Amino acid sequence: MIVKKNPPCPTKTARTAENVERMRQALTRSPQRSARRHARELNLSRESVCIKMCIVEQLKPTDYEQREDFAIRIQMLLGDYGVQ
Repeated sequence: MIVKKNPPCPTKTARTAENVERMRQALTRSPQRSARRHARELNLSRESVCIKMCIVEQLKPTDYEQREDFAIRIQMLLGDYGVQ
């Protein structure tokens, strides 16, 4: 049996700059939409969309401040109720 090492056509990749930009625009338009719906809209696999969502959605400097502020408020609220 002969096995070809390379496929006869180039392998497809969904991780192109164009697809990442399309995902960025889709997330900007509809940030609450699920990965499954984004995948259907963009004609990409759900796995590809999940990867792109991680690439596109990076934390901003203000996100760290908001996270810390939230943690401090929760600690104070729980402290008021005697929870440690």
